Amino acid sequence: MDGAINAWSRIADEYSDVSPDAPEAIFNLGRLAETAGDIPGAIERYESLAARFPQSRWTDLAKSRILVLEGRS
Repeated sequence: MDGAINAWSRIADEYSDVSPDAPEAIFNLGRLAETAGDIPGAIERYESLAARFPQSRWTDLAKSRILVLEGRS
C-alpha cells in the first residue's frame, strides 16, 4: 500500500499539470485513504479532484464516493 501511495502521490503532486493520469492518481489516493480508514482524508482528496479537474470522469466517481462516505457519518 505504501508503494501505491508513493507512486500515485508522485503523479498527483509532481505531474498534475502535464499528466493525463493526474485525476486518476488523486482518485486512487482517495480510495487508498478509505482503505486505511482515513475517511476525512479520502473526502479531502475527492474534493481536491473535483476542484482541480471538474471535467474529468474521475470527478464523477469522486463525487459519488463523497456522497457514500458522508452518508455513513
